[in-house]
Amino acid sequence: LRWKSENWIEKFENGREDIQDLSTDPNGTDPDSLAQVFGNLLSNVEKYAASGERLFLVESVEEEYWRIEFRDVGPGIPERRREQIFEPFLRGDDAIDEGVSGTGLGLTIARDLCRRMEGELQLMPSTNGAIFRVQLPLTKP
Repeated sequence: LRWKSENWIEKFENGREDIQDLSTDPNGTDPDSLAQVFGNLLSNVEKYAASGERLFLVESVEEEYWRIEFRDVGPGIPERRREQIFEPFLRGDDAIDEGVSGTGLGLTIARDLCRRMEGELQLMPSTNGAIFRVQLPLTKP
């Protein structure tokens, strides 16, 4: 999983040219912000869901939005934490957090960056693992 994550992070850190490898390039996105969002989400998978050893990236275009979902098969996020997960300094469940370093700011920053690009970062309902959806407009509002 680490090797795959590093390759994805590298792809998005290399700038706009590499982001265009995706089938749809949202208009008006900041490549640095998009790289940060994806890096934060991949980092969370690496920290909290590496035991699942799989990450699925699902890209789609629906209506006026480009969406990419990060779907892991790790332990998921407990129901009681789902509403709080984007709050600053909040981290996952204590049992899952043990031995994991981090500040609890990754998802907060990722959501803020998505919103600055007129998009959204959501935690989607899931019975297996976690699904984070990045949604950005196809045209600049």
